[in-house]
Amino acid sequence: MGKEEIVIERTTSRGLRRDAEDFFEAYKLVYAAHPDKNKWNTNLKLLKVKYYLASHALELYFKSVLLNKGVTLDILRNNIKHDLNKCLKLCQEKGLCIFDEQQELTIKQLNIYYKNKIFEYSQNGYLHLPNLSDVEGIISKLKEIIDKR
Repeated sequence: MGKEEIVIERTTSRGLRRDAEDFFEAYKLVYAAHPDKNKWNTNLKLLKVKYYLASHALELYFKSVLLNKGVTLDILRNNIKHDLNKCLKLCQEKGLCIFDEQQELTIKQLNIYYKNKIFEYSQNGYLHLPNLSDVEGIISKLKEIIDKR
């Protein structure tokens, strides 16, 4: 007699938020150990690690908001994947997040590197990265949306 397989979706909006908070906390710890000197002078120590942690936290906060508002896991996994621009667009279509032009540009800049795994696998060339403080501002805005539910 074979085993019956029961498939239960275990991913929840609350779980995604918890994971996002963990990645954001890890980002803050690394950033505190290796802060930028000022807005225009980026500390290159663990640079890609800082951007990866902040980007992944951003992705998870977006997905927490979307899952909470009825977007299915299938859409998040198969259509959105790790694309921050698609997260942004779907949030806007659902009327969940209103970002200003600079915040949208920050997400789009970050997405170039994040979805293509540039923070995880080295490539030669110059990176045109947004300021981490701008990414933090977007994350704060998403956290506010989550807290209002």
